[in-house]
Amino acid sequence: MSSIQQEIVDFFWSGRHWVCAAALYLPLAEGGQGLISIQSKIASFRLRTVSRLLYDCGSSWLNFGKLLLRSVWRFGHKQLFLLNPEELDLSGLTPFYTLVLQAWHTFKLTCATSEMPGMWVFEEPLFFNGLLRARTLQSASLRTSLREAGCTTVGHLMKAKATSLEALRRRSNTSSIRILDQVVKEVCAALPESLRAFAEDADLCEQWIEDGDYSFPSLQVTPAVGDWHEGAGQLLTLVSGPWGGVFFHFIHLWPKVLC
Repeated sequence: MSSIQQEIVDFFWSGRHWVCAAALYLPLAEGGQGLISIQSKIASFRLRTVSRLLYDCGSSWLNFGKLLLRSVWRFGHKQLFLLNPEELDLSGLTPFYTLVLQAWHTFKLTCATSEMPGMWVFEEPLFFNGLLRARTLQSASLRTSLREAGCTTVGHLMKAKATSLEALRRRSNTSSIRILDQVVKEVCAALPESLRAFAEDADLCEQWIEDGDYSFPSLQVTPAVGDWHEGAGQLLTLVSGPWGGVFFHFIHLWPKVLC
C-alpha cells in the first residue's frame, strides 16, 4: 500500500516535492488537492466496523465478530474498546480484528468523571483499565488466573466478594484468599469516591446481569498524538472541526473524519 501511495504522489508531483505530502490529501476547499490517502481510507473502513460493533447495526456477521472479540481476555466486545492498547495482548485474535482494534487505538478515550454511578460500574474491566490501577493486578500470572476463572470485571469480583472469595480462589487456583481480598480492596480504592459506594453495595451487585444492555458514561474521543504538541499559528489544529474537545457518540462523528 505504501508503494502504491508513493506512486500516486510522485505522479502528481512530477518529481518535485513542493509541499508536505499530507497537504495533498486535504480537500480543494481547504488548500489541498483532494488526493486519496489509501492508509486513511483503509483505517476509515476499519473504524466503520468498530461503529457497527458498538452500536449493533444489524449486520449478519455481528454475532460472529463479537464471539471472536470475546476470545481476547474473555471481555465483552464493548469493554475491549475501553482498554489500554499498550498493555493489551491481542495474540490469538484474527488478523482482521487485530487491525480493527489497532485502528481504534488511534484515538484516545477520556471518561467523563462527573457521570452518575450506574450498573455500568460493574461492567468496568479489571485489567488494562486506566480507571482501575490495582498493584496486585499488575501480576500477569494473577490476571491469567482470574481470566481463566471468568473474573474479568468489577461485577465478577464484587459478586465473588458478596458470596465466597474462597470459591473464586479455588476456581482461579490462587495460592491464598488474602491475595483476592487485597485485589478487592485495591480495586475499590482505585474507584472514584462517587462510584465506590455503588460498587460495594451487595444488593446492587446482585441485580447486575452479565452482558446486560447498560449504558456507559460519555467518552471524550480525541486523536492519540502522544507527547506531540501543536505550535501556535497552525493552519489546521486538533481542536478545530469535529474534535473540539467535546463529548460525542462515535456513530455521530462528522462524516469527513471517517471518509
